[in-house]
Amino acid sequence: MAEQVNVGSVPQLDQEFQSLLDSIDKLALTKAELYKVLAPLRWQMFRNCWVKRIKIFVLIATALIAIYYIPVLNWNASALGKLAMVQVLPYLDWRPLYRDRCLVKSLPWKWNSQGNRFYHQNELLAEDCHVCETINSIPSIKQLSFEYLNDNHLLRNVPIIVLDSHLKWAEGSWTNVTQFIKAIEPLLLSRPCNVHTNLLFKGYDVRESDSALVTMADILLRTKSNDSWFVHFRNCRLATIKRTRLLIERPYFYAPHLEMPYSTWFLLSSNYSTRSWKSLKLEGFVIVMQLKESLKVVLIPRGECYDICNKFEFELHEGQSLVFLTDLWLFKYLPSGTNTTAITFVSETFWK
Repeated sequence: MAEQVNVGSVPQLDQEFQSLLDSIDKLALTKAELYKVLAPLRWQMFRNCWVKRIKIFVLIATALIAIYYIPVLNWNASALGKLAMVQVLPYLDWRPLYRDRCLVKSLPWKWNSQGNRFYHQNELLAEDCHVCETINSIPSIKQLSFEYLNDNHLLRNVPIIVLDSHLKWAEGSWTNVTQFIKAIEPLLLSRPCNVHTNLLFKGYDVRESDSALVTMADILLRTKSNDSWFVHFRNCRLATIKRTRLLIERPYFYAPHLEMPYSTWFLLSSNYSTRSWKSLKLEGFVIVMQLKESLKVVLIPRGECYDICNKFEFELHEGQSLVFLTDLWLFKYLPSGTNTTAITFVSETFWK
């Protein structure tokens, strides 16, 4: 019965409203008189509209204040914000803005004394290069504690090679490399943020179809010992990073209070002889773990430090890790030129 009354009231309201309009027309009121007659109605509509807006504003303000002052809500909001930023990363690389004071840079390109142009993200001046101008070699150490790493290297932005970083991989058997490639295949097929390879003619990114990734994975599994190939790809989605943590355990010197890596890379290559260095765009606290064979690496000073500090070219062997901060150093590598598969794992962690 109630539904029938509501349905019947619609034409009744239309009829009453039309009768009101007809009555107003018969009065032949001027616009000023009509405006004055309808003033109470306009005021009521205006009042209701702003009361609704104020209620919404108070509700939002109360929620924000509660999130800011209540630790549990603050922690959860921060966690959700970080997850959202990680999900946005494949489409918008916001990492260069993480520590920048200005959103717009006037001159992203610099020129060194030899007249070569190079790009840098962090603006470094000559006075910032005091920490590296006397470094002539990268130290190597065993049984490293995080306190020593932080005090003697991270605070001074001095790279270090950890000789016993992950001996489990060096001591393990690598008779079946295909099994390892199958283990990381889900990571490769989960739409990585960056992929570069010679197995396909054209490089591609996450906006391209999944069929290209499947094709490349199939080719990778069918490669033979004398084939020449390289692949490196980056995962920045939370699900794939968690899966990576189950596959590659973190180094013993990775302090528990540090956040989990926000991005991970796999570098694989075999019989790929080239003089062209492959560049990785890394940010933050970086650990380069050599899992199998060796990797030729070069660290290049950024900005003004390019002409003041030395660049370091060296080889990273199985069980060793290179640890550095990207505020000062650019990272490049050469794929393996031997007919055995070289495997490298790289992690990036936010660093304040």
